[in-house]
Amino acid sequence: TGLQTTGKTYLVGLDYLMRSDSGELKEGSVLKQRVETDNAKNCFSSYEEQVIIAKDYRGALTLGSHLYIPEVKWCLLAEIDEAEALAPLERIKLLYALVGLGLLLLSYAVASWLSQKISKPIVELNRGTKIIGQGNLSYQVGTKFNDEVGELSRAFDFMTGAIRQSRKDVDRKVLEQTKEIRQQARKLGKDHQIIVRVLEEVKSERDKTTKQRDKLNAILHGIGDGVFFVGRDGKITMFNEAARNMSGFGAHEVVGKQYHEVLKFKYQEDAKVYHKFIEQTFKSHRIIEMSHHVLLEKKNGKDVPVNAIASLLRDKRDKVIGCIVVLRDMTKEEKVEKMKTEFVSLASHQLRTPLSAIKWFL
Repeated sequence: TGLQTTGKTYLVGLDYLMRSDSGELKEGSVLKQRVETDNAKNCFSSYEEQVIIAKDYRGALTLGSHLYIPEVKWCLLAEIDEAEALAPLERIKLLYALVGLGLLLLSYAVASWLSQKISKPIVELNRGTKIIGQGNLSYQVGTKFNDEVGELSRAFDFMTGAIRQSRKDVDRKVLEQTKEIRQQARKLGKDHQIIVRVLEEVKSERDKTTKQRDKLNAILHGIGDGVFFVGRDGKITMFNEAARNMSGFGAHEVVGKQYHEVLKFKYQEDAKVYHKFIEQTFKSHRIIEMSHHVLLEKKNGKDVPVNAIASLLRDKRDKVIGCIVVLRDMTKEEKVEKMKTEFVSLASHQLRTPLSAIKWFL
């Protein structure tokens, strides 16, 4: 009883055959209709009462329960279609949904009313700030509300008034400073003319200096003797073309380096390296010449006889700024000297015999 329209109760034996009519099958279904459903299986396997949702012998989903009868080893099954059993729950769910929707609409209406009430002064304040931001400092926001937004709008009006007064003061000061700047500009105009004349004179002197420097460079690079300049720190700062041809080192290989690191001067007698004559020039403030039997070791390792003269170079204030060294290739001179010595030796040898005969004759 109480199983409504689709409810049914019936008995099932251990062979899963009906022991009683379910009320919805044809007559003669007892001991013929097989009921091998999950509800029946759970009853015979666990013997515990429980409610499950499973398919019945028709294949329809039902809400079912069972009770095991140990005296006859039968199961009493009670089942009702799921749709009918859960219909009240669906109605309750629909009711909850309608109530929730109603509460949502009511909350939205209340929230809209509150937001309009709260946001109205904020909107007015925002509109006022935009007008003032466009440059209209005379606009008064001044909302009539007594809440925090109203106080903020009145404070904003006070700040706008202060800015307006400050701008007036700034404009007045700018006008005064403009007059002063114009006066200074007229004065600077005269000074500018003087400065231009001075700059023109400086430029003229610089051009003259540049021409003299270019002329000096052309002379130094055009003469036949090798010339290089050594600063007070011992580094080479200038190396002309003749010095490059004489030593085999390019200017890019020696400029900026200590002279004794790349240029090696040696005596012909013992091939001993000697480069302190430049240091002696700095110390003694005299011109030092190395003209006898001096060799310069070239980049390829060969030696060339040279005549080296070192002299200090001074600026306009007579301050020593470096040492200039002039190198002369003595290869041809040494050949001439050798030829002269050989000629004298040969002549004295060849003349010795006839002079002896004349001496004996006399």
